[in-house]
Amino acid sequence: MKKIAVMGGTLFDTALGVNILKTRGYATIALPLCQNPKEQSHMQMLKKEELTNLAIEKIKPHRDEIFGVFVYCNSFSAASDIDRIRRELNIKVVTPLDQYKKYAKAHQRLLIWAANAQSAAKIESILEENNPGIDMISLSFLPLVEAIEEDLGFSNIDNRLKLKALLNVFMQMEIAGKKIDTLLLGCTHFPYLIDGLKEIKGLKLLDPAEDMIKELLE
Repeated sequence: MKKIAVMGGTLFDTALGVNILKTRGYATIALPLCQNPKEQSHMQMLKKEELTNLAIEKIKPHRDEIFGVFVYCNSFSAASDIDRIRRELNIKVVTPLDQYKKYAKAHQRLLIWAANAQSAAKIESILEENNPGIDMISLSFLPLVEAIEEDLGFSNIDNRLKLKALLNVFMQMEIAGKKIDTLLLGCTHFPYLIDGLKEIKGLKLLDPAEDMIKELLE
């Protein structure tokens, strides 16, 4: 049986992507791009062509073993040429960014958490393109990514970064007379926090992982 290649920005989010698929019965091959978040942020400074070449070279040796690539990294998705990877390797590639086009049409106000400013800008661009006039507040949150990489658990991360307090502030803001109640998880590390985030009253969450799986299997 052919496998799904999971390409994450770091070892940690690659492992998260592998776990999502394995718990649903799919065989995987892990293809991390970097060791840690800081190395990943530096990687994004590469030219798009160089970054895309890096991904293609990682996938090529496994091409005959896999039927698709599950890109579990917003930052890489934003900074590389995903369409070129699809063309050159003749393979299905799904990314979180593909799902945001759908979310844009279903939501008018969103709070966005992203790993860095590049990723946040790309997410905003996709949302605006698919829903002109959508209201967004974005937060570039690399310290949260780094805390998750330490595998501290929600409670300890909340104590350090005051996530609940931060979200309560955002949820009290009004845009065009209406409050924001939906958080888009714009980094594949952030579903690590999902159980704790679900405890926040009135907060709705958008996590693209399930929609990515559906698209890959279509």
